[in-house]
Amino acid sequence: MLLVRRTIQLFNAPWLRAAGVLFSTIVGAGMLSIPFVVAQVGIVVGLFYIVGMGLIMCVVHLLLAELVIKTPHHLQLTGLMRKYLGPVGMWIMATVFFLLHVSAMIAYLIGEGDSLSVLFGGRPFAWAILFFIFGTTIILRGVRVITDFDAIMTIVTTVVIVVLIMLSVPSANLEFYAPKQLASLLLPYGVLLFAFHGTSAIPELEIITGRDPRALRLAVLVGSLVPIVLYVGFAAAVVAVTGVNTTEIATIGLGAAVGPRVVLIGNIFAVVAMSSSFVTIGEALRRTFQWDFGFKPNTALAFAVGIPLIIYIVGARGFISVIAIAGATCGTTEIFLLICAYWKAHHHPIYEKNSDSRRRIRGR
Repeated sequence: MLLVRRTIQLFNAPWLRAAGVLFSTIVGAGMLSIPFVVAQVGIVVGLFYIVGMGLIMCVVHLLLAELVIKTPHHLQLTGLMRKYLGPVGMWIMATVFFLLHVSAMIAYLIGEGDSLSVLFGGRPFAWAILFFIFGTTIILRGVRVITDFDAIMTIVTTVVIVVLIMLSVPSANLEFYAPKQLASLLLPYGVLLFAFHGTSAIPELEIITGRDPRALRLAVLVGSLVPIVLYVGFAAAVVAVTGVNTTEIATIGLGAAVGPRVVLIGNIFAVVAMSSSFVTIGEALRRTFQWDFGFKPNTALAFAVGIPLIIYIVGARGFISVIAIAGATCGTTEIFLLICAYWKAHHHPIYEKNSDSRRRIRGR
C-alpha cells in the first residue's frame, strides 16, 4: 500500500504534471514529419540533427523558464518581450508567435484529418472539423482539464511510440540507413525546430508548479529531454522500414509497409499526439490574447481557434511545407528574441527589481 501511495503521489507531483504538459506540447505533428526528413539525409546525419536540435531547444526552454521565474506577473511570450525588449520586441514576437502557433494548429488539423480518415474512412476535411470541435471543447474547460487531458495523453503517447518501435524492428532494412540526398542537408532544420518547439507551454507550467522555481526547472528539463529519446527511436525505426518511401505523415507509410496492426496503432498515436498539442497550443494562444492584449476570455478563445480553422477551410493542406516554413522562419526569430530578452534581463536594473518583487510575493 505504501508503494502504491507513493506512486500516486509521484504522478500527482506538480513538476511531473507540468513536464507532461510540456512533453505533450512538443510531441505532436512535428514528430510525425521527422522520419520523412531523416530519410532524405540519411540516418547518421538525421540522428545528429535530432539530438543537436533537441539539446538546443532544451537550453532555450530553460532560458525562458528563468525569465518566467524572474517576472512577478503572469505573461505569455509577447508580454515578456514587451517587459524586457520594449514595444518593438513585443510586436515582433507577437507576429512570430502568432504565425508559428497558428501554423502549428493548421498542421494538426491537416494531420488529424488524414489520420482519422485512414482509421475510419471518409473525408479528411470532415474529420478535421470534428476534431476541431473536440479540441475547442477541451480548451474551453480550462487549465485543470487541459492538465488532466495532457497527463493521460502523455502516457498513451509514450506507450504507443514504444509499441510502434517494437513492431517495426522485425521489418527493418539497414540498407535504408545510408544517406540518399545530401543536397537536402538543410531540410531537417525547420521541421526539427518545429518538432522540439514548446515555448508556449512554459508560462502555463508556472501556474501548474505553483511558482516553485525548482519544480519549474525540473519540469522543463524532463519535458524537453524525453522527446529527444523518443524521436531518435521513432525516426530510426520508421526509416529502417520505409526508407526513401517514408511518407510525410510517417505512421501512414509505416502502416502500409508493416501491416494492419501498425496502421491502427500508428494512426491512433498520430491522433493522440496531435490532440494534446492542439489543446495546449490553443490554450497558449488564448492566454496570449487574454493576458498580453486584454481580450475578454470568450473573444480570446474565438481568435485563438477561429483563425487556424478559417485558414484550413480556405485551403491549407501541405503538412510538411507548413511545418518546415513555420519552424525555420518563425522558430529561429523567436529563439533570437528569447536570447536577447534573457541577456537584457540579466544586464538591466529591471532584473534586480523583478527578482526582489518575486521574493516578496513568495514571502507573503
